[in-house]
Amino acid sequence: MQNDDYFTAGVAIALSVVHGGPGPQFLSPSLFRALTTSPEATVISVEEITDPELCINLQRLASGDYDAFNNIETIVDMAGTFAVINDPQTARKVALDTAHWYCLGRSRSAFERFVFLGNKMLWITFYNAL
Repeated sequence: MQNDDYFTAGVAIALSVVHGGPGPQFLSPSLFRALTTSPEATVISVEEITDPELCINLQRLASGDYDAFNNIETIVDMAGTFAVINDPQTARKVALDTAHWYCLGRSRSAFERFVFLGNKMLWITFYNAL
């Protein structure tokens, strides 16, 4: 992120699409939605987590296995989704919010650099070309 690699890759993708070239075929549906709408409006499922251990523990937590929280307490705390879990709804919300942070929140600055702070005209043209 210090070398602006994410921004450079984003510009290359945008230029390809704007000039009628191939669009990215490697983006997950959720990342595509986040790019074309907003990260806040994008729903991330627990199954989209690429870390197998975290995915399993978030699935367990979302299904009501409160003991799974002990295995992921640190990452839940880092995500800012820490809550007192005393019912299934809260457990599911913590799991989904943590999944959202893991997929989109950790890289928020790189995401915003391309989408919001980059060349606005290039972004508008890219979005329209999609």
